[in-house]
Amino acid sequence: MKKSGKVLITNATHISLAATRSLGQKGIEVTAVSPDKHSITFYSRYCKHKFVTSITQEKDIYLDDLVQIVKNEKFDVLLPGGSDLIFTISKYRNKFSPYTKIPIASTDSIEITRDKSKTLKFAMKLGIPCPKTFFFEDIDPSNMKELAIEIGFPAVIKPNIGSGARGISYANSLEELEDVYARTVKQYGPSLIQEFIKGKPYSSSALFNSNSQPRRICIQQGLRELPPTGGTQIYCISTRQQEIFDNTLELLKAMKWYGIAGLDFILDDRDQKPKFLEINPRFYGSLCLAIAAGVDYPYLLYRLAMDGDIEPDFNYKTGVKCRYLFPKELKYFSYVFRNRAAMSSRNLYPSRVFLDFIRFYEPNLNYFVMSADDPFPAVVNSILYISGLIKRNIYKIKNKNLSLIRDEIEEDR
Repeated sequence: MKKSGKVLITNATHISLAATRSLGQKGIEVTAVSPDKHSITFYSRYCKHKFVTSITQEKDIYLDDLVQIVKNEKFDVLLPGGSDLIFTISKYRNKFSPYTKIPIASTDSIEITRDKSKTLKFAMKLGIPCPKTFFFEDIDPSNMKELAIEIGFPAVIKPNIGSGARGISYANSLEELEDVYARTVKQYGPSLIQEFIKGKPYSSSALFNSNSQPRRICIQQGLRELPPTGGTQIYCISTRQQEIFDNTLELLKAMKWYGIAGLDFILDDRDQKPKFLEINPRFYGSLCLAIAAGVDYPYLLYRLAMDGDIEPDFNYKTGVKCRYLFPKELKYFSYVFRNRAAMSSRNLYPSRVFLDFIRFYEPNLNYFVMSADDPFPAVVNSILYISGLIKRNIYKIKNKNLSLIRDEIEEDR
């Protein structure tokens, strides 16, 4: 009888949950690791073992924990999640390579993806269309007015380092641009300013072998993002778009990529051309969509590591949908309701969004976390969210009461 493989997956979030389910359903023994003892992947029926590592900001301590786990348990493949952790593991690959296979890109390749300015400059040199961008070294209070005239409003301010919507802000006037940019730099470090492009969000994902040859690709359109102004896709559909296909393969080939990567684009309403935004060097949030569309990245990555290579196949199902119902879409509805005046300019109205929210059954519809085959992660995810919400509200009420008491004391004085 053939021995089943053993895989260690880090960063046990909903992203690693999709990978755990994919591998576990094929008889591969999956172990998940996280510093959070309540990571939802731990509650999956396909997670056979779990390790809770040190809760620390010191990467060396976490790395030592991980090396010890890999050394003791003899995993066939290590699949790291989280951009920072992937870079660290790639950098210290020699600590892991005697004990396991690690199908990820080189440190030099990953370094390009960590900094948005480096990523955009690399893409621009290849002639890949990008939004009009001013980089940190080009921005100065003295030229902010000229910059604003060229880019127009709203302008987008992004930290060079960061993922998702973290630190991203918008400015609608010169005064606001100067203020927001200064605050962003102070909080997040070097940042860039981009033109705001009105259009549809798209993403691509691709798998490359160790010789930087493409083996799989999947393209999706974002139907909802959180926040609605631009962020993480929480409802998406698989589709095809030739220019995104071409740009994805060209960019990753030039970067000498190995493993999986996710790329973000926006389809510009002005010319219907995709503009490249950024790269994630890891499993991405809507991984479950690609799996449902027939591009089973976790298993393909496992095979790539174990067998050395796989045959190229760029076919996948289109029209497959995936949504992160709770709590992400609930947050989306709440955001639209609270900001309904501003959201109306984007044709987002609470009544329409609510009707979309309660449309739970559609052809080819899948869910990020919810699964009849594996229900406990969704249950735990809901409990953790609700309990966290209650705790935050209690904290706010207590602080509000303390403020009232302080005000009364001040008045008595």
